Amino acid sequence: MTRVLLIGLGRWGANHLRVLRSLPVELYCADSDTARLAAAAKAGVPEARLATDAAALVGKVDGVVIATPAETHFPLARLCLEAGKDVLVEKPLTLKAGEGLALAEQAERAARNLQVGYIFR
Repeated sequence: MTRVLLIGLGRWGANHLRVLRSLPVELYCADSDTARLAAAAKAGVPEARLATDAAALVGKVDGVVIATPAETHFPLARLCLEAGKDVLVEKPLTLKAGEGLALAEQAERAARNLQVGYIFR
């Protein structure tokens, strides 16, 4: 079964949580807000698959969805790509064009998928 890490359980992350829970995936979630993690547990994500530090879960999954504040997209996506994961990042990919280009190049070198969410765009 595919293992997916959802980083960020805020407004848009809650949508990803709902959809990912409906798919045949083994879901992991990370958020710095423990109340949001509690909501994920209530939605059915096992407590053993929850963490306040995304880095603690990256090595356990096949792919990652990043739905965090835009200023965190670059470092989180870089971390996940360095770990050899496919990554979906909510828009914007980064706040600086050079960082977006660096991520695209990193994904290409690692032969990983890097995708940007584009709903309502």
